[in-house]
This record gives sequence, C-alpha cells and structure tokens, in this order.
Amino acid sequence: LALHLDLPIAPLTSLVAVTVVSNALLALRLRRTDDVSTRFIGFLLAADILVLSGLLYFSGGPSNPFSVMYLVHVTLAALVLGVRWAGGMVALSAILYAALFVWHVPVPELSHVHHHAGSPFSVHLQGMWIAFSIAASLIAYFVSRVAGALREREAELARVTAIAARSEKLASLTTLAAGAAHELGTPLATIAVASRELERTLRMQPEQAIEDALLIRTEVERCRGIIQRMSAQSGETLG
Repeated sequence: LALHLDLPIAPLTSLVAVTVVSNALLALRLRRTDDVSTRFIGFLLAADILVLSGLLYFSGGPSNPFSVMYLVHVTLAALVLGVRWAGGMVALSAILYAALFVWHVPVPELSHVHHHAGSPFSVHLQGMWIAFSIAASLIAYFVSRVAGALREREAELARVTAIAARSEKLASLTTLAAGAAHELGTPLATIAVASRELERTLRMQPEQAIEDALLIRTEVERCRGIIQRMSAQSGETLG
C-alpha cells in the first residue's frame, strides 16, 4: 500500500488471516502441552512455505524480492529438525519457487519492460533461483551440522554432570558410613564387655546379672538410633 502497487488485496489478506488464525490456534495448543513432535514442527514449516508461496504468487512471483524469505524456513528446519527435514524444506522451497516462474500474478512495478523468455531480466531471475537453491542447500547442511554438534555437546555435558552427581552422592554416603561405623564402635565394644561380664555373673552371682542386662539393652538402643539416623541422612542425600 505504501508503494501504491497494484496488488490483489483480497487473496493476500486472506492468506495473512490464515497465518494469524493458525498461530492463535498453535498458541492455545502450546498452553496445554509443550510436547511437540518433530513431525508436527516439520508440517508447520511446510505449511508456512505454502503460505509464503501463495503470497508470492499474488505479488509478482519470482520478481518479488521477498522470495528470499524461503531461506528463513530452511534455516529453522536445519536448526530445529535436522538435516533430513532441512533437505525436504530445500526441495519443497525450490520446487515452489520454480513453479512461480510459470504461475504467478504479474505486478507491473516489479517486472522489467522487456521481460520475456531469453531477456536479461529472465536470465537474472533464473540465476536467482539457482543461487537460492545453492544457498539453501549450504545453509541446511552447515546449520544442521552445527546444531547437531551442539546437541551432542549438551548431551555429553549432561552425562558428565550426572556422573559427577553420582560420584558426589557416593562420596557423601561413604563419609556417612565411616562416621556411622565410628559411632557404632563404642556401643558395640561396650556390649561385648557387658556380655562377657553378664556371662560371668550368671555363672557366679545370677542375682546381680540384671544390671549388665540393662546396660546391654541401653547400648543396643543406642546402636539402633545411630542406624536410624544414618538411614535418614542417606535418604536426604538421595533426595
């Protein structure tokens, strides 16, 4: 409108409305769940490429400079979906871009006065298509490789972090076990001495054995308390 171009406003507005409505529906879906599959994202990008092709069809076809926007979808596919999907987006974009040479609504302001087959302008547009295909392929390949390397690095970092966490937990459990063993040593030694005294007392003076029995019971309760405390601490470490 700002450039006063003679464009079919109704179909262009309809395509923009389709984009707005589809984005609103997608926003509602993402509020309910953030688990989106790779195939779903790929279909969305393919639909965006189709909408872009429709916009270009009604606004000059290959002579429209915004045909470079195909590269945005190729780059997104390479970054998010990987090299296979990116290759599919390159093929789809190249096919639709080539189809615009045959089918489109011409815009006089975007066309050369002598635009016909074999003219310099036609050769220029064909060269743009070839350049686009090469650039899109290179972008898809290199961006996919870089994104894949980053994902592998993040996975390796996560694995190393998990190993470090397990090692830290094992070290804390080892320290806890050593402390518990040290604490258990005293009451167990007391139990051993008291049990020998109890055996000797039962043989010589049975009526005095109750004191040693109470001591053993006290130390056993002490051991049980240490073990319960150790279990609680190990549970906290695991949590």
